[in-house]
Amino acid sequence: MTSAVAGITVHPFVQVSGSGPTPTGLAFVTWYANSSCALPAAAATADHALSAAGTVDFDGNTFTPPAPGAYSLNTYYSGDAHYAQTFGPCEPFTVDPLSPASVLTQVHDASHTVVTSAVAGTTVHPFVQLSGSGPTPTGLAFVTWYANSNCALPGIAATADHAPSATGTVDFDGNTFTPPAPGAYSLNTYYTGDAHYAQTFGPCEPFTVDPLSPASVLTQVHDAAHTVVTSAVAGITVHPFVQVSGSGPTPTGLAYVT
Repeated sequence: MTSAVAGITVHPFVQVSGSGPTPTGLAFVTWYANSSCALPAAAATADHALSAAGTVDFDGNTFTPPAPGAYSLNTYYSGDAHYAQTFGPCEPFTVDPLSPASVLTQVHDASHTVVTSAVAGTTVHPFVQLSGSGPTPTGLAFVTWYANSNCALPGIAATADHAPSATGTVDFDGNTFTPPAPGAYSLNTYYTGDAHYAQTFGPCEPFTVDPLSPASVLTQVHDAAHTVVTSAVAGITVHPFVQVSGSGPTPTGLAYVT
């Protein structure tokens, strides 16, 4: 193989041959974090004696490239009674990023329940799950909110950068969002990538903010002692008392009685 995806463990195999007897002696392999075998080395195997067929399978000297990019390796052969010592040619090896991480973005309410809509005045926060075809993603993630259903710029709010947990999750419960008015909203996640995964945006997730139900208005008549009355004798002075309530926050605004 001449390439692999990040996180794959590989090992060298060497075949030494010549115009005379099968070579004996020792060989070792050096890895480099570039495509031209330029020093310094990134890793090296131990010395191994060639088999009767002139081969060395370094399956006990594995190498896991630390990040995507260009690598290379070459072999040093010690020589024997028939052959001089030599370096084998530089062999390039490419490490490709894994497929982009999978990014799942949810909206949670204060009790950490997944919601796709809420009534006006409700405070919510994002929750993100990162996963991939290799190791659990590391790196950073942040979430942006938009005042439309398709994540069209500009954003109206954004979380801070957060590193995912050991399971690849980020609970942004410290970065709450209270939509300023009923309507269509959306959010998406940007993931910075890491040594194994490329940076990526998660899909746009729509979120709907519904108007609250109409407020409930209770109107009473009070006498001078603030007792509720529904009738009085002529000449008694009374005044209105109003209680406004609703399914969300305590109502504000103005009221008058006719």
